[in-house]
Amino acid sequence: MYNAPPAQTPRRLSIIGGFAVIDQPQRRLYDHARAQWFADLGSYLQTRCQQQASPAQLASELDITTAVVRRMLDSAGVTPSPRQVTAARRRRTTTGQHLAARAAELGFPALQAYLADRAVT
Repeated sequence: MYNAPPAQTPRRLSIIGGFAVIDQPQRRLYDHARAQWFADLGSYLQTRCQQQASPAQLASELDITTAVVRRMLDSAGVTPSPRQVTAARRRRTTTGQHLAARAAELGFPALQAYLADRAVT
């Protein structure tokens, strides 16, 4: 009996620049970032943190736990804003909404119109 050597394949797989293998949950997160028009998950996390999104908000958006979000932020080298900063921003936004609603109740189209009227009088 003669065993012939395996046939030579004319194709080669060349990987230049490296690659990363990601699992299905990670793929879902990358797909979410791409659906929001970000190049990758890292840029999504960076931008959302610059917009003062808290880890809890990110976890809610991505449908994962805050512990996973914190690990992703650490691995991406992104530092979220301190809790006090995000809480203060949330309070400012809520206060602004309440003031605008009160100005509308008083018949003004916007809070700025109310303030301008009060500054004149």
